[in-house]
Amino acid sequence: GTTLTTGLLRCWEFNEASGGMIPNATAPGGTLSCSGTYTPNVAGRIATAYAFAGAYAYNSNVAVTAFPFTVSWWLNPAASSVNRISTNVSGVNYYGVEVGLDAGQCIVQFGNGGGSGTANRKSYVLTGAVATGVWHHVAVVVNSHGSFTYYLDNVVKSGFVASGTAASTSFAAGGPYVGKIWGAGTTRASCTCDQVAFWNKALTAAEVALLYNSGMGLAYSGW
Repeated sequence: GTTLTTGLLRCWEFNEASGGMIPNATAPGGTLSCSGTYTPNVAGRIATAYAFAGAYAYNSNVAVTAFPFTVSWWLNPAASSVNRISTNVSGVNYYGVEVGLDAGQCIVQFGNGGGSGTANRKSYVLTGAVATGVWHHVAVVVNSHGSFTYYLDNVVKSGFVASGTAASTSFAAGGPYVGKIWGAGTTRASCTCDQVAFWNKALTAAEVALLYNSGMGLAYSGW
């Protein structure tokens, strides 16, 4: 009875009992492939999840192609961790949008498709300690270049500080990465990862609240 399946592009439940292949729940195709050190079938926010200890998961097929879009992610971060999702990845270039919940900050970055460097990205950072070892829900509604609403545990965060000079965003190449830092960086996630999804629409505050479900999450089967 919800509207959460409308505009849903990809949903990965991270419920596999073994292996490094995580299928897209919405339709055939779009399977994420894990790389690095990971453990499947650990306790998740909903059912089971994957523990990343310097790992990421990726798919080469472009999912997000334009604004607006929304990304949702449940994660349980480790201490001193850097945990990111990118809509589009291609080599060292900054394509699309990267969203992160690190141990010390919330971050949203926009890339114009150029190589690494501040001229090719626009970054928005909110510093401050994030509780580690507990589950968090991140939902970021991105309306246009530099315009977004960042929900952390169903609370809108404000006070982001901007840097970088990129004035546009390119979704032209690559598919989504869950866990690996953008561009040429080699940093990988250290967290337990569950229930990642992308929509080609701006979710409403009420829809984000449904996903959060008072901190318990909402299984894909209930969408």
